[in-house]
Amino acid sequence: MKAVFLDYETVSAGDLDSGRLLRAIPGLVVLRPADAVEAAECWQIAMNHRTGPCALMFARQPLEAVRIHISDE
Repeated sequence: MKAVFLDYETVSAGDLDSGRLLRAIPGLVVLRPADAVEAAECWQIAMNHRTGPCALMFARQPLEAVRIHISDE
């Protein structure tokens, strides 16, 4: 089972607590991409992860691209 956590509000202590709470769940892999390239890579990681649940955490704030190419690493 795959789970997606969407963060539609601005960054706040509550948002940070949400991330901490998700990371405290045993066996849950939490991925928080920094840009669109990392989002694609995290989606691929989540779809290939077969040993437990994954959570993708997205921020609503527009961010500059960290990279422009997807990596196999």
